[in-house]
Amino acid sequence: RTEDVQAVFARSLPYLVSVDSPEEGVRGYRQDTRFSLGEAAQLLAKAFPKLNVTPEGLQKTLVIASHTATGRVESLLLCDGQVDATDFRTALGLRSTMFTFTMDADSITFHQTGYGHGVGMSQAGANRMAADGNVYEEILSHYYPGTTLEKQ
Repeated sequence: RTEDVQAVFARSLPYLVSVDSPEEGVRGYRQDTRFSLGEAAQLLAKAFPKLNVTPEGLQKTLVIASHTATGRVESLLLCDGQVDATDFRTALGLRSTMFTFTMDADSITFHQTGYGHGVGMSQAGANRMAADGNVYEEILSHYYPGTTLEKQ
């Protein structure tokens, strides 16, 4: 599913709502990104200097605190505080906030689905719809419900 604009940008727009998006099976739809705990802690400490992020603290305290209605991570508990998932994603250069993670004694791996913030038209979903025979009017009306196309 795409994401409702309000979940990402804290404002509501009637044509940027969550809709189904046929992306499963698209190349690059799922991707894993691995960091050493030291590397992840260094990047997160730079992004969140008030949280005293260390490799040990990261390993003991990193928890997904909340999800959006579409299943994307909304916030995480990290060392001495709670962080927004969009900021966390940016700090680590992750592809998406739709992720889970696994951790061992030396590393953390993020298992990501999709690419980007998820709001609006998905390029992968639109390509899949086109390959399935949908024309551009159908694709646009699917991703932007309630809108109409007009010639100017």
